[in-house]
Amino acid sequence: MSAAASKPTAVVKFVIRPTIPEHLPRLLNCLERLNDENSKVVARQENETGEWCIAAAQRSHLLAGLADFQEKYDWNLEVSEMLVCYREGCCEGSSEIAVTVHCTKHIHLYREAFPVDYSTYAKGEREPMETVTDHSTGCAMMLRKYWGGFYHDAKPKLIDGFLAASHHGPLTGEPLHLVYFDLKDLTVPNGCCFSYFPGWARTIDRDMKRLCHGAMLLAEPQLLEPIYATKVLHVPFDNMGIFYKILSQRRGHVYEEIREDKSFWCLLAYIPVRESFGLAKELHRAGLARVRIQNTFERWEPLSGSPYEEGSLCQTTILELRRRKGLSEQVPVAKGYLDR
Repeated sequence: MSAAASKPTAVVKFVIRPTIPEHLPRLLNCLERLNDENSKVVARQENETGEWCIAAAQRSHLLAGLADFQEKYDWNLEVSEMLVCYREGCCEGSSEIAVTVHCTKHIHLYREAFPVDYSTYAKGEREPMETVTDHSTGCAMMLRKYWGGFYHDAKPKLIDGFLAASHHGPLTGEPLHLVYFDLKDLTVPNGCCFSYFPGWARTIDRDMKRLCHGAMLLAEPQLLEPIYATKVLHVPFDNMGIFYKILSQRRGHVYEEIREDKSFWCLLAYIPVRESFGLAKELHRAGLARVRIQNTFERWEPLSGSPYEEGSLCQTTILELRRRKGLSEQVPVAKGYLDR
């Protein structure tokens, strides 16, 4: 089930399931119709956990979409707390070339991972390469065209493995964001062809997924959180200090002040989506009852710290996500994905 291309980037979600398991087929049918009818929400399945989600770009859209869905289709659902969507990325190029060996022990794959930038694409365009792009995540993969017939036979499975890796990252199972993979080489014994290894195509895509994850873990992996561009209206001049204090406690910052009139200001700020939960109520309790907040998704930004830095915000969030999804409570390392 996929959302329409015109839908906004979903950064908040509810995990839902029917109170009566036998109603699941009907729920899936209703979610497909919701995708077609509501342009502000996305209904999808998380393949890593099998969970069904309703997601949106803004909290208000998500709450309204869920309420309408339950009322229109007369659903009694088990609904999780509101969750934030994350992405996985990397900061540098791979520290070494990642290698994986197919179960036949004859086929070797060599790969590197980098953050996507225009210079990377420009370099590839000067060589006999082919670029495969996953438009839903912004990830790309470079394949060399001079590997001959074996490459052309293997290409569909290589692409399947790349897409599987880009949709489910190694750190938390969240999608990747703007990661570039360069398949440096694909080696087989001289004169071999696709039919030489019976059944190898059934597993080469899994090898490719494992190789992509290993290459990414060698490239300073990061967990990315969504950031809102927040417009705060009707902030009294005398209470601006209170607003700045509350915003800084939530890891946000103001980047522009616009005067509305003699007494009120409009403040433009950036704040992590996770920290925006409950912001309006806190401002009202602090005496800023007249303020109005408008949130728009702006970008993905790395969490502070490293996945391997003990006690860092990045590592704490990764372990929290892995725990919720039933994954092992240990941050994965490249060694577990590679054969060298």
